[in-house]
Amino acid sequence: MRRLIRSVALAAVLLPPAAEAQPRQPSRDYAATYRMESEGKAAEIRVFYSAASRRQRVETAEGGMAMIHDIPGNRMLMLNAQNRMAMELPGNVGPGQQNMLNVPDDMTLTRTGTATVAGHRCTTYRAMQAGVERGTVCVTDDGILLRADFQQGERRGTMQATALSLDSQPASLFQVPEGWQVTQMPQGQGQRRPQR
Repeated sequence: MRRLIRSVALAAVLLPPAAEAQPRQPSRDYAATYRMESEGKAAEIRVFYSAASRRQRVETAEGGMAMIHDIPGNRMLMLNAQNRMAMELPGNVGPGQQNMLNVPDDMTLTRTGTATVAGHRCTTYRAMQAGVERGTVCVTDDGILLRADFQQGERRGTMQATALSLDSQPASLFQVPEGWQVTQMPQGQGQRRPQR
């Protein structure tokens, strides 16, 4: 579970907004594999998205653990296949508290060209926030992120799709399997620390 949390937390930092004049969230189902690198550490995750339910599933490459983000319901589910258990927590806490599909109002994106990533065409943008350059992103016309190079102070990171499928995703991917135990996050564990 810790490895999944670290991977999703890293993705929340690296996954950028979609783009100006782009869908504010992916407009179609997809499944993608991403390689992420930050501060000398690397991780690989698989992301599945349902446009109909607006749910996103994130898995580590090793499998066994998964996180489902129910965007309309503002909640998250941590799945543990080994124990056949799921833990529910509010969507505004935990490693997925940054909705990876929303475009921050204060983020300005400037189109710089096009590229091909994982065999798919995407538009590249330079991202600015509060007058500070935050890096670059490459997003498809469907609003799917394919590549991000981001910097925050001295922290830098990259995220790039290595595989992308545009097939419809089964609804079962975004639900707790039947017969699993569902628990609530223990009180107090999801509290965010005050930001300074």
